[in-house]
Amino acid sequence: MRHSALLPVLLTICVVIFSCPRASGQVLEGVDGDFSRLDFRPFYLETDVGRTERDRQQFGARYARTISQNLDFFLRAFSMQAKDFEDFARFYGAEQGRFDPWIRIRLWRRFEPFLEDLHTRYETQAIAGGYKGTITPRDEYGEVSGPTFREIATYVEGQSDEAILQIIYHELGHLFMQTFMLYPVEVPSWLEEGTAQLFQYRIGNGTNPEPERLERLAWTYESITHDHPFGKVLPLRDMITVRNMDNLDFTYQNPLRSVQQYMQVWLLSEFFIGDRARAQAYFRMLSAMKASSKARLEQLWANNVRGDRLWNTLRMHLYDVQLDIFREAYGRDLFDVEELWKTWVQQELNRQLRRSPILRYHRGTWHLDRRARFAPNPETREQALTTAEAIFKEAVELLPRDPAGYVGLARLAMARGNEELAREHFATATRLGSDFFEALVFGGEALIRTGSAAEAIPGLEKALAERPSHWEATSFLGQALIITGQDVRRGIDLLRSAVTQRQGQVQLRVYQGIGHYLLGDYNAAAQNFADVFVTGGNQDWFTAAACAIARSRQMDDEETLRWIGFVRRSNSEAANYLHERLITRKEAIPLGFTPEGRPAIVGMTVPPEDAIIPVSQAVPENPRRRR
Repeated sequence: MRHSALLPVLLTICVVIFSCPRASGQVLEGVDGDFSRLDFRPFYLETDVGRTERDRQQFGARYARTISQNLDFFLRAFSMQAKDFEDFARFYGAEQGRFDPWIRIRLWRRFEPFLEDLHTRYETQAIAGGYKGTITPRDEYGEVSGPTFREIATYVEGQSDEAILQIIYHELGHLFMQTFMLYPVEVPSWLEEGTAQLFQYRIGNGTNPEPERLERLAWTYESITHDHPFGKVLPLRDMITVRNMDNLDFTYQNPLRSVQQYMQVWLLSEFFIGDRARAQAYFRMLSAMKASSKARLEQLWANNVRGDRLWNTLRMHLYDVQLDIFREAYGRDLFDVEELWKTWVQQELNRQLRRSPILRYHRGTWHLDRRARFAPNPETREQALTTAEAIFKEAVELLPRDPAGYVGLARLAMARGNEELAREHFATATRLGSDFFEALVFGGEALIRTGSAAEAIPGLEKALAERPSHWEATSFLGQALIITGQDVRRGIDLLRSAVTQRQGQVQLRVYQGIGHYLLGDYNAAAQNFADVFVTGGNQDWFTAAACAIARSRQMDDEETLRWIGFVRRSNSEAANYLHERLITRKEAIPLGFTPEGRPAIVGMTVPPEDAIIPVSQAVPENPRRRR
């Protein structure tokens, strides 16, 4: 049996829902694609960060050292040895030169070349923060040009060390699972993603995952205990049918479902390894899945099944047998264990509540940040806000000297448009704890929304220095830097990284687009606006109008008219205005922000006298216009 023929091009896109970039605005020197290599068998790390060979070696050594220190944990977790990676390569033809025994970890300096490389070599257009892939190199004629190899890749610019390591650990979880299983099967997504997150959020892995662990525990607790159907815990019967690529669809089409899927499979995996007996059953289950995959492969081979038909038949085999294998390993039905897991989650929250009272706050944010944000109608949103309010008030009553409850009430007031009440609650929270993290972050958001973005920056900088992997702090700081014009380039970098980590938050790309527009990079601005327009189903006239304005600054009448046409589908008045200003009168229309820090088209969605325009947007002299 030629095993090398079994392994197709595999790609696991990393959607690390809760990771995010750092605040650092440091410019990383180097040349895109000029990589230096550092070996730590069976891995080697490549990076193009650094001006000289020595610089690149020193930069790569930082990550190689940390990853190496954690590899022993990965090996113990799967009861593996380092040579198993070489055995995997041998199984797929390393001795014949068809499979590379080395595994590449590549750290790109910048996001754009990282993404271009991904899109060039793999059949995907996903906007990824990182990925694990197995691929056979091919030349320009499609001919094989080298051995198949395994790789993990991400980028550095704008990201914290913690965020980069979380991506790498997550992808290493996928790599270890693939190596352990050996055969080319898809491990059921709930098990594969849950296991990857065990490594990503493992205490002591150097990424400070404890705050995210507490948040996810509280959110899952609320999804189990509240009785409203929107945001209620996902039944395990539904979760076990989810395939790996379904997770990407959820990210765009059903972001609340995406959050639930990831946090529930993580806590399921935590439960399954939570004591010695369950952990032993967990590995019996994995071993049985491997044995079943081998038996199925041999059966198909004996029946003369080959090529794509062999792969397509074998690939989803474990979804068909997972329930039987689980029952054999654990001695009971998977769906019976579901209720035990729910009880464990509730007990775990109550156990940790005394030493981590922030859990009360996070319980409320499940309803405020997730259910209310993604609510399908006003009634559901108000129900979610009311539930959050009750939880925050209870937190204040039980712990009146703890600032967390007041921050929750302040954020609730912001969500309801009561800025005066929000300021009162934030003032109380700051008085009780001037360095309280949540007050710094969401007090910063309140300052942005009340026209004081410059005042928000110091607190957000402080928050991000404390927790470089906090998504909201990064997002708000990126917005504030662009709105004020203090550091537009850095703001773009932060928001770009934030979007890749939470792909459902595509509206942040409007801020990115305006940032590029302010810097005079009109092509990048137009691309961001166009992407948001397409992702939103070609319905958002604002981003179509912004794209027309950006294309006009490139002196491209043809593209400008095309985008004005998209605007006309839903807002003919705006389209007529754009045509008059951009085409007839050849005027530039400024992009900026409302007093609340929201993206705006000056003169259309905000009066010029109220607009925030942080950088001069003068028309270039003697432009050449394309017709």
